[in-house]
Amino acid sequence: MEYRDDVAFWNAYRLYLEPVARRVAATIMPLIGGAGGRIDTATTQSGDILTVADDRASEAVRYELKNSPVPVALLDEKEGVLKPLGDREPRIGLIVDELDGTRPFRMGMTTCCVSMAAYPLGEEPLMKNVRLGVIIRLDTGAIYSVVRHPESGYGRVCRNGAQLVLPPDTTPFNRACVYLDDAMTDFGLHGLYARPFSPHVRHGLVRVGSICYGATLMVDRGTQVLLHLGPREYQQWPEVRPYVESIWGNFVTMQSYDIAALVPMLWACGFTITDAFGEPLDDVVLDRCVPDGGTIGIVATASDDLHRFVLRELHHREVFLRDRLTAVYGALDW
Repeated sequence: MEYRDDVAFWNAYRLYLEPVARRVAATIMPLIGGAGGRIDTATTQSGDILTVADDRASEAVRYELKNSPVPVALLDEKEGVLKPLGDREPRIGLIVDELDGTRPFRMGMTTCCVSMAAYPLGEEPLMKNVRLGVIIRLDTGAIYSVVRHPESGYGRVCRNGAQLVLPPDTTPFNRACVYLDDAMTDFGLHGLYARPFSPHVRHGLVRVGSICYGATLMVDRGTQVLLHLGPREYQQWPEVRPYVESIWGNFVTMQSYDIAALVPMLWACGFTITDAFGEPLDDVVLDRCVPDGGTIGIVATASDDLHRFVLRELHHREVFLRDRLTAVYGALDW
């Protein structure tokens, strides 16, 4: 396979990368639950926990990619920095989350993913330059992929190799399904921050813990809103930081490996996706991870109207809680 930065090459590389993701997923599935959930003494470069299953997945990724038809440089969750894989001069940067959903995986839940994103090393290591994203779900084995045009950014999304054409979704917020991927909002303000969204349990509110899994639900039209709010809460409420850090350490933002495959995929579907403050994600840096850097949460919605509504609700909630700060303090134990 000869490297070229065009759609034909990236589609060919997709056909190589999808089976790689499938084999990595098959390697770790026997470890689900207690066998692979034991926490390693080490942590990732971004400060997150590292389990036996994460280690095994990282080994599987390296084993598979050493035979890549085009030489690559790899950043995964364990290493946290882009490094050449092998002796050949790399042409592609690969950003990999070898096990997205470590916590549900530890509990025996298959709501987890393996995700991989690729960009040309001749371009800046930024989200807007991702050409290829691949996500495989461990529960169904379904593979989701996106290939983006190098110049226009136009993307084609496939599920199990078949192209998807998604018509606009005009579901109003009061009928939307919400995927809240955020354990941190149970700390700090003890869920008060996410309260505006909790009534949607009637229409479907899910809290599982794999951001890529939530993205595939959006592609499948299983949900219209995907939220990761903890980093915004951490930024906006200095009062909660010592309490949150006592549990999470300084792991308070999302790193490139968390979102490098899902963001271009949701762009290509026509969805609206920003950080938790509504800022664009085009210039998210891909090639390194730092504990106090990264993306401040995610707000992804099926339409612009839903996105505006969610951001407005978040702002109103912050104002509401600030105006009642004394009462909020009384309800918390930090």
